[in-house]
Amino acid sequence: MFFSDWGRFGGAAGESGVLSVDAGSAPLFPGGCVDNPVVHLHLVSDATGETVRTLGRACVSQFDGIAVREHFWVLVRNTDQLLGVIEGIRATPGVVLATVVNDQLRHLLEVACRKAGAPFVSLLDEPVTAISEWAGRPAHH
Repeated sequence: MFFSDWGRFGGAAGESGVLSVDAGSAPLFPGGCVDNPVVHLHLVSDATGETVRTLGRACVSQFDGIAVREHFWVLVRNTDQLLGVIEGIRATPGVVLATVVNDQLRHLLEVACRKAGAPFVSLLDEPVTAISEWAGRPAHH
């Protein structure tokens, strides 16, 4: 069972610009069991979130019989916005998948996740590093 969060903005009255979505309890993947504990999956992006959402769902589809609640954080582009995300992770700890290219923001998120005991995976690090090494030039983010 897969649940998605749609429709509420992070920060004070949506001022941060970070969108955390909450769609209630619409199942997106079959095979889950409501009796199972819910795995909270925080998907964090500095853009539209398409990449992190697609990869997150691909990962979740590898498991039978788990219920997942997706917390979707997009347009996270500054420290104030990131603080709202971190607050959400602390409120509902779970696995954090991120596509945040800003080194400082990504590092702050990783440290906060470590302190909260939440596993953190930066989904772009290894592919970008591999391309950079193969191409012989750094990424320009």
